[in-house]
Amino acid sequence: MAIDSVNNNRTATVTGAALAVGAGAGAAYGWASAKILEGNAPKDSFVRTLDKSNIAQKKRALVDEQKVLAKIQETGSLENVSDDIKAKLQKAAGGKSKLDIATAKADEIKELAKGLVLSDDAKKAELKKLEDSSISVLQKKLAKLKDVPEKATLEDLQKIIKNNHELFDIKKPEKGSIDDAVKEFMKNKELADLKSEVSAVLVKEKNSLNGQITARKGVIKRLFNSVYDVSANKMKELPKDAKDTVKTAFKTMKNAVRNFKTASAAKWAAVGAGVVGLTSFATAKLMGRPVVIEKECDCPDCED
Repeated sequence: MAIDSVNNNRTATVTGAALAVGAGAGAAYGWASAKILEGNAPKDSFVRTLDKSNIAQKKRALVDEQKVLAKIQETGSLENVSDDIKAKLQKAAGGKSKLDIATAKADEIKELAKGLVLSDDAKKAELKKLEDSSISVLQKKLAKLKDVPEKATLEDLQKIIKNNHELFDIKKPEKGSIDDAVKEFMKNKELADLKSEVSAVLVKEKNSLNGQITARKGVIKRLFNSVYDVSANKMKELPKDAKDTVKTAFKTMKNAVRNFKTASAAKWAAVGAGVVGLTSFATAKLMGRPVVIEKECDCPDCED
């Protein structure tokens, strides 16, 4: 039994080493093979990644901006405050004809900042709004919208309406359930008329989502083209006098490329580990070594 244990440990060592080698090779391949272009345009998968990077940057910017505004609300000082935030404060003041923030008193600045500081709930709502505007989220929403079956029954329609009750402006009543509200919505409606109404609502929502996705892809592709040279297949040079918005665009792109390649490396690492590990496992078995799944064991024989 002790000999078997030694053999098993050797097998585990061989297999474990092979898994590590396979994972490393797979990761290297995945990183190198993660191409962001398809012809002369960015791949759809990379457009989604760049969009996520852009959304993440906007969320960070919102959080950071709110921290600065909260501080201004307390101090009334504009020292070391970015031009963008100063511009927002000036806009809130109604333009220089009403109040020039450059000469405004601290109490006046505090009051302006107070009007721009969001409550916790409002900030969460803005962050969620940003998240919901992403291509990935919009595509998921579109995928969930099912067509009305040709031979749909009232029960089928009830289920569809319930799953998409927001689209039909149906809200849960103070007393009762959402099912009760859906039944009330369907009350006294003929099957054919209801089917037509449900189909129209779903088609309208699909068209809206497709339009939002197309528009969002357009925004992201313009961002891509502003920082990436397709003909040279590399990032453009960051201008020495680049404004903060341009610097942010370059940073967003670099983050997206890293995340895209990292995801590919992780996927291929798993594939590499699985293939090489399995090969090592089979080789050890063919060499006559007992092969077991490594696990903790507290039996006396294994303690040898």
